[in-house]
Amino acid sequence: MPSTLNKPLVAVDELDEKTPAPSDLVFPSPRGEVISPTNFIRRAWRPALEAAGVDYRSPVHMRHSYASLALDAGATMEEIASQLSQTSTQITYKHYAQFRKPAHDRLLDKLDALAMKSLAEADEKGTETKKADVAL
Repeated sequence: MPSTLNKPLVAVDELDEKTPAPSDLVFPSPRGEVISPTNFIRRAWRPALEAAGVDYRSPVHMRHSYASLALDAGATMEEIASQLSQTSTQITYKHYAQFRKPAHDRLLDKLDALAMKSLAEADEKGTETKKADVAL
C-alpha cells in the first residue's frame, strides 16, 4: 500500500511544476507497472548514484540517513516513525536511538538558537545588547 508523500519545503517548487496523478509511479517498470526491487536497483538506483557521483549504497541506507538527519534536526521519534511508516515508535527507538543527541545537548541547542535569535532581533532594532559571560 503506497504511503502519502509529505514534501519538504525545499522540494515543493520542483515537485509542484508537474502535479502527478495519485497513481503515478516514481520508478515504474518499462510496462508502467510497479518495479521489482532488483530491477529498481539495476535500472534506476545504480544509474542515479553513478550520475550523482555517489558510491554505491543500498536504498535502505538512504532511509537510515533520512532518519538520522531528521533526528539531528530535532524531529521526534514519533515524527520519524510516522515518516517511515513504522507501526510503533519502539521500532524507531530500536534502530535510531543511538543517533539521537543526549537530552542536555538538545536543550542547549534550543537555548543557543533562542539566544542567537534574541541577539539578532536586538541588533536589527539597534538595541545595545551585552552578551553575558558564562563559565562552563
